[in-house]
Amino acid sequence: MKINELKGCLQLKEYTTVNGREVTAVYCCDLLSNALINLKNDNLWITIMNNANVTAVAKAKNVSAVILAEGVVPDMDMLAASKEHGICVLGSNLPVYELAVALHLALKE
Repeated sequence: MKINELKGCLQLKEYTTVNGREVTAVYCCDLLSNALINLKNDNLWITIMNNANVTAVAKAKNVSAVILAEGVVPDMDMLAASKEHGICVLGSNLPVYELAVALHLALKE
């Protein structure tokens, strides 16, 4: 499934431009070192971290998008860096677990 399709079906908030990239898997993590090790190309990354370091990892690992869970919003540095590097950043009020389950079910359809 593509990011723009997921955005619509899960009513995700758009912080940066939504792309049409395919999602291969979902990864949940709030530890940058684990994310650097485990994220794969075209993964969707769910986190509550909202700083520019998230953008740097997302760019390095070539993720499809980052979703900030639990109502977290990107800080100004993350927003600026994500726009500059073309990283899609979305938001949800759902807790991480509930968001991950919803994404899992959406990807299975």
